[in-house]
Amino acid sequence: MDESTADYYQILGVAYTADTATIKRAYRQKISQHHPDRGADDAWASRLNIAYATLKDANTRQAYDAHLAKVQQRQWLNRRYSQLAGVGKQLQGRMMQTAQSVMAAWGRFERFYQQLPHLAGKQADIVCRIGLQTAYFGGKVSITTQQQRHEQTIELDLPSGLGAGEIVKVRYAERLLRVRIWLDSPCVQLKGADVYYVVYLTAHQMMEGAKITLPAPLSLTLISPACLDCPADIVLTGRGLPTADGTGDLVVQLRQAT
Repeated sequence: MDESTADYYQILGVAYTADTATIKRAYRQKISQHHPDRGADDAWASRLNIAYATLKDANTRQAYDAHLAKVQQRQWLNRRYSQLAGVGKQLQGRMMQTAQSVMAAWGRFERFYQQLPHLAGKQADIVCRIGLQTAYFGGKVSITTQQQRHEQTIELDLPSGLGAGEIVKVRYAERLLRVRIWLDSPCVQLKGADVYYVVYLTAHQMMEGAKITLPAPLSLTLISPACLDCPADIVLTGRGLPTADGTGDLVVQLRQAT
């Protein structure tokens, strides 16, 4: 037994709140049962003597209680870490599978949506997928869409401050087109001028803390705290989408990978 982590209360079989008289009675009973003269283990008798000598004195007991509290806290953390680490690899694998499934479903939905004009026989929105950089600052994009079974490439100049689901009306080849905006990252949502960025953390990252790097135009590096309870949000005021009405907030949403 490691004496630095030994629980003298358990060795003597008394409660943590036991008074000196109770500790003394318990020691006498234990030592009579485990005395070397009766063929008991010398090491066990030695532990009983050390435990009693420590707990019978108020000063040494107070110092030992403070030490024991730290030992028990460390043991609890180790057990918790082992439980979380045991499922860490499984969670990481599920997270990758979930991300791949989301991207595949996103692609299928977009292809279906682009075919709506042909299927319905009437004009519908043209879907334009853009990155967060273009949503912030605007810019030129190329859209390949299918109209009446023919592919057509359209070049557009989008304005800044676009949100997911917005419809932009642009003129192209003497026609007024309705372009519906979608973000190409399922981890990002825009609600008005506020940007919501979801980050999934493994069990190991929740326990130890993690370095989180957000891509441009956010261009931020955050450090999540150790022993984090998810879900948790980090709100950065004024780091959201710049619009004519002002700049929104950036909300980094920390979630546990499942």
